[in-house]
Amino acid sequence: MSVTFSVVICHYGDPWWVKYSLIHNKFLSDNSVLEVILIDNSGNLNAIDFVGLGKVTLLPAFPTPPGRVQHAYALNMITRTRTFSSDYIIILDSDVMAIKENWLPSILSESSSQHIPILVLQENSGCLTHSCFIVIPVYLLSKMVIYFERGISVLKFDTARLIGLSMLEKGENFLLSSPVPTFGKIVGYKYFDSFIHITSVSVRQMPTRKFNSRKQLSKLRNNVLKEVALNAKRLHFFDSRLGLFLILLKTVLPRYRRYSHVFLDLK
Repeated sequence: MSVTFSVVICHYGDPWWVKYSLIHNKFLSDNSVLEVILIDNSGNLNAIDFVGLGKVTLLPAFPTPPGRVQHAYALNMITRTRTFSSDYIIILDSDVMAIKENWLPSILSESSSQHIPILVLQENSGCLTHSCFIVIPVYLLSKMVIYFERGISVLKFDTARLIGLSMLEKGENFLLSSPVPTFGKIVGYKYFDSFIHITSVSVRQMPTRKFNSRKQLSKLRNNVLKEVALNAKRLHFFDSRLGLFLILLKTVLPRYRRYSHVFLDLK
């Protein structure tokens, strides 16, 4: 019997990233993916773009209480209030891009046999988990409450950094992958030799992170990262500082720009 998945993407900022994630990662065409839940934390996603896509559900941001972190609170709410009919939930950032075909089966094969969660480590840490890619068996949601905000208020950690510790405290085992730096340790991290997390695409578009004097730099950076996403499956060719420089040239020189001509029609 095949394993099924629900994909949850909690996004802030440029809608391009969500649309491209759906296409690049083949969530719309993969029959094992039963549903894709998009949580629109910035209100930038246009519902019209997703009309007719039966497996896509677009949700507005959850009203976040004062003093709480929007991303972590949204993950708390979706995992506690929604009923999933799939075997697994895949929580991932919109800037997670597959670098090889059949990437999900290759990652999930070990977990499918053991029916355990799959987590990835934060860069430069041997114990803190990262929210960019989390796979949770649905049965676990009824067995334990997963608190994505743990460690934020007191220790100033980011979202989901202590869910691995929480699972260990409950006696739950999990599959774990360490990050491998890409592009000469300048941009992104590779996990399971199957996908790249380009890093911080959403958070750098938040008002608290954008400064007027750096708007043009912020726009250029976002466009460079789009080129990285477009070339994700050619990582073997671009995975160096020279490769990143070539991508930068493609972004800056008008005749080579690709991101501005990619019309992401999901229909």
